[in-house]
Amino acid sequence: MHKENSFNIDEWLWDEFNLSGVFYGQTIDDVVYAKQIGEYEICFVMDNNKKYIYDASQQYTRRIPNDFNELTEKWFHKDAHIRLYSKIRQSGIRQSELSEMTGISQGTISNYMNGYTSPTIDNLFKIAKALKCRVEDFIYVEDVYK
Repeated sequence: MHKENSFNIDEWLWDEFNLSGVFYGQTIDDVVYAKQIGEYEICFVMDNNKKYIYDASQQYTRRIPNDFNELTEKWFHKDAHIRLYSKIRQSGIRQSELSEMTGISQGTISNYMNGYTSPTIDNLFKIAKALKCRVEDFIYVEDVYK
């Protein structure tokens, strides 16, 4: 089933989202709100009031907190690792290239991408500069999801 795009989302992304079929036991018709939050991402809310992000570049959907009060440290770190991994993959830059661009060892970058360690704010800044994005693109910022 294909739901009409009434949320002002790029058509190609909306089509990918529709075709993904990942709605956690619900259907596309149960989506009550959706917002494009990046070139490849849609934040959406189901009729059960649970919030998710669909990432077309990774063909991956994940649950996110409804608000900052629901956010735990574990959730914050997991989301940051997923975002970092996704941004690096979307850029097409290899870990070795990112290492050269930032001065961060390739092993450390691999650990960040796999969720073994979290980057310092200084390293996050270096990575954001190298990928030509914002530090905020790697962390939960509640206003982005509203």
